[in-house]
Amino acid sequence: MKTLVIISSVINPIDKPLSYTATRNIYTAEERYIQTLQTIQSVREKLPNSYIALLECSGNIEKFENQPRRLIEDTDEYYNYYEDQIARKDVESEFKGLGEVTILLKFLKNTDLSRFGSLFKLSGRYYLNDTFNINAYENDDNIFKYFPQCAVVSTRFFKIGKFYFNDFIDNLEESRSFLKNGKGMEATFCKLIYPFKHIDNLGVSGNIAVDGTLIEE
Repeated sequence: MKTLVIISSVINPIDKPLSYTATRNIYTAEERYIQTLQTIQSVREKLPNSYIALLECSGNIEKFENQPRRLIEDTDEYYNYYEDQIARKDVESEFKGLGEVTILLKFLKNTDLSRFGSLFKLSGRYYLNDTFNINAYENDDNIFKYFPQCAVVSTRFFKIGKFYFNDFIDNLEESRSFLKNGKGMEATFCKLIYPFKHIDNLGVSGNIAVDGTLIEE
């Protein structure tokens, strides 16, 4: 069975503060586009049996030559939810996780998940690096990197096992009330998604949008 890899992305974000920082993003839309292509390429290389769905929510990307066409060609499914008023409102809100959960739900509720043996979520602009070990994910577990000192999980990259697909959708629905009240996605998922298996090394790298810090998990 194919492995579903969902890449969530906002290539052309608005200039509006987030709840935890006045700077939403330091990268241009062109830079974010190139980073997203790197994300897609890394999945093709490291997860050869992958079925990639790119979930976008950006306006005015058509002005950047070849961007929509290339994104469509390089993925198996491409959706831009910018014209969906609920999705756009949540993505452009001060709560970053809320928008991501909203577009995940819109996609998952309209997808036949029985086709897939597992589900990965990878944040756009992050990429699978050379330490990624596919063998660590070849099971039916939910897999997250857990940080016990602050009781959070990384939401940049995680895996949901096939027997937990419906539970995950329910978890996403439940998480919306927490996220709307300012709770972080990392703490919310840690609280709601159970059981999960901790992994020390996700095999993921990328730069944080708000300040450019390189993250390797």
